[in-house]
Amino acid sequence: MIGDNPSLGYFVQSPAYDVAFSRAVGLYPDALRNITRQTVYKPGVFSCSEAAEIIPFVAVQISNILDEHRFDFNVLISPGCSLEVMTLGDFAREWNVPLLATIAIDESLTNAQRYPTVVTFPSSDQITLVRAIMFLLDRFSWTTVSLICGDQNLNVSDVGVYYLAACRGIFTVLGGQKDKYNLHVQHFDPKVKEGDLDAYSSVLRNAATQSRDVHGFCYFQLNDITISALEVMTILLKVIRDLSPLEMGMQNGMTFRQLFLNRKFNPFSRPVYIGPKGMRICDVHISKFNVTSGLMEVSEEYFSVAGNSVKTYALSTVWRGRNGPPVNRPFCGYTGELCLGGVGD
Repeated sequence: MIGDNPSLGYFVQSPAYDVAFSRAVGLYPDALRNITRQTVYKPGVFSCSEAAEIIPFVAVQISNILDEHRFDFNVLISPGCSLEVMTLGDFAREWNVPLLATIAIDESLTNAQRYPTVVTFPSSDQITLVRAIMFLLDRFSWTTVSLICGDQNLNVSDVGVYYLAACRGIFTVLGGQKDKYNLHVQHFDPKVKEGDLDAYSSVLRNAATQSRDVHGFCYFQLNDITISALEVMTILLKVIRDLSPLEMGMQNGMTFRQLFLNRKFNPFSRPVYIGPKGMRICDVHISKFNVTSGLMEVSEEYFSVAGNSVKTYALSTVWRGRNGPPVNRPFCGYTGELCLGGVGD
């Protein structure tokens, strides 16, 4: 782990791995009794690009550990951003060691030729997000799109990799279809707010306790990053548990990666599906404000896991103050320019 980033650094994520490891070993003591863990930790506060530049130096430490355990089967878990994992993934390929990434979301990591040992578990699936947006645009015949990107003035306390990758993914796909979409991009400084993860409060409190007891410092946050860390460790140990000693002895980085592909896992938190390219695939909920309840409620669901199917709810046809969805272009244009000639009539 590189750095003490308050959103995704050592003190935030490390307790999550501890909890998942202790929980799995407690459930399957015989199958997992020979597993040991080591942490490579580089203190400091780094941006994503700065951390990526440090990876080659960290790789030296990892290489020494792998050499000491050359007769064992080794698995790397990285909580780093996409740039870190892209660099570390090149080393993992040469070592032929599996690399599981908890938050990296760059689509380039699905390139099996360059990253044949990498599997990514981000909570947000950028590919499906773009597909869901295109579904919504096509459904209502919207071709004029304003993309508002929270990618300015990102600092180490922001989950900046999400904003950068999400914006870039949408911009790349929609911007590449200029004959279909009229795309406008506006950049702004995001304000990140934590989500409500009360459903996992008990296990997260356990992680916070371990953070105080083991690491001497508690900065455990309730967010998707720590949930992903819990899920990666839980799923990894399940895969290992299901292998016989003979099968385990035959594994390498590339063959072990295959055990995750096109597979659905059910850790304690939520279902996790890893697609054919080694990246987590998520379903997308599209929400709309319900005037009656005063809440944002699901109007459409885009099921990528089930073959890009769609389920619509009654709220999807409700548009406040109108009988149908907004038209792609206002009758008088966005500034009234199409009706200026008739103003005097």
